[in-house]
Amino acid sequence: MKCPKCGADNADGKLFCGDCGSELKKSPIKTTESSGTRGCVSCGRPIDWNAKFCKYCGHAYEEGATGAPKSDNSSAEGQDRNCVGCGRTIDWDANVCQYCGHDFRVSGGANKGRGASTGGILLIIASSVGLIGAIINSIHSFSSWYYPFAQPSGALGLILFPMAIIGGAFAIAKRHWMVSLLLSIPAVIASILLIISMYIGILFAIPALIMGIIGLILIAVSSKQFKQ
Repeated sequence: MKCPKCGADNADGKLFCGDCGSELKKSPIKTTESSGTRGCVSCGRPIDWNAKFCKYCGHAYEEGATGAPKSDNSSAEGQDRNCVGCGRTIDWDANVCQYCGHDFRVSGGANKGRGASTGGILLIIASSVGLIGAIINSIHSFSSWYYPFAQPSGALGLILFPMAIIGGAFAIAKRHWMVSLLLSIPAVIASILLIISMYIGILFAIPALIMGIIGLILIAVSSKQFKQ
C-alpha cells in the first residue's frame, strides 16, 4: 500500500509507513523490491548491507546484535528484523515500525521510550504517598462534625490508590497502555478527595496530586512505547 503522505510503498497489512511513520490506509498496492542497502536499526538511515558499523551513529552489527544479519554473506532481499519497541517482525529497511510506530531515525532508538517507565514510577510514588494520607483520614472518627468528609475520603483512597499502583506497574512494564492509563486516573481522583476533606490527609494529597498528574500525562503520551 502507498503512503498518503510521502508516497513510499509498504507491504499490505502494515499500520504505519516504514519511511515517514504516517498512519496507513488499507489499499492493495504493490510494494517495491529491496535495494542493496538497509536501514540502521539504531538511527534508521540507509547503510550498506554488509557494513559492520553504521557510518552515521556507529551502531555495531555483530553476531547476535539486535537486527543484525545472520552472516555477512546474507542478502537484503527477503530479510526482516524485530522492532526494538514492540518486538514484532518488520521490513529490514523500515525507518519506522509499521505496527507500533517506533521511529528508528532517532539516534539511540533502542534506548528511546522512557516516558512510560518514568510515568509509572511517579504514579507508584504518588499513590504510595497518597495512601498514607488515606489511612490517616480513614481512621478519623465520624463524631467530629468539623471534618465530615475525612473518613469517607480516606476509605475511597484505600481503594483508588492501590488501583493506581497497579496502573503504574503496567506502565513500567510497558504493557496494556489503555489499562495503565485508566488505572492512573484513580490516583488523581483520590488525591482531590483528600484535599476536599481538609483533614490531615491533605498534607500527603497535594504532592500525590502533583506527581499523579505528571505520571498520568507521561503515560498518556507514551502509547507507542507499550507492547500491547
